[in-house]
Amino acid sequence: MTSRGCPQTCTFCCRSMGQRIRARSADNVLAEIEHLVRDYRIDEIYFEDDNFTVDRERALAILRGIRDNFPALFIKFANGLRADRVDGEILSAIREAGGYWIGFGVESGSQRVLTLMKKRLDLDKVRKNVSRAK
Repeated sequence: MTSRGCPQTCTFCCRSMGQRIRARSADNVLAEIEHLVRDYRIDEIYFEDDNFTVDRERALAILRGIRDNFPALFIKFANGLRADRVDGEILSAIREAGGYWIGFGVESGSQRVLTLMKKRLDLDKVRKNVSRAK
């Protein structure tokens, strides 16, 4: 986890990490990855942040740091990526950093259901970004 918390107010979420984002610096995250690679010879990292891309520049700094310093590392986003908070640049950075799996939390393909859940998500943007990710 590189950060905790999510500013969204989706009604289905337990918000166990709270709404306030508490993020580690990109340098701190990269230092931990260096430790894990050097001392434990890991070759894969799963990111489990509630919302990894909430701070776009920080996310890009982490991804570019992985790309530049750990070219043999594989990364996976099992959760923590909102389909409306990615774009071509973020998706390319994930791929260049060794990304091989992305999970988006869409929860429903029905705008009515998303509205009821207070998941402020634009399905048109979701479709576009899921297609980009493919």
